[in-house]
Amino acid sequence: MSRKGNCYDNAAMESFWATLKTKCFNNFRNGIPATRQEARQNIFRYIELFDI
Repeated sequence: MSRKGNCYDNAAMESFWATLKTKCFNNFRNGIPATRQEARQNIFRYIELFDI
């Protein structure tokens, strides 16, 4: 969470989410994952195994 008036507090998380959407989900070009479990598996593989 960023402090009021400080736009740089949240920059690291915004960068993480952008990278996750780009690398892990290919900017949702193939659609969103069909189930929550599928999304969790994709995220786990990307973060923990760097498999994607």
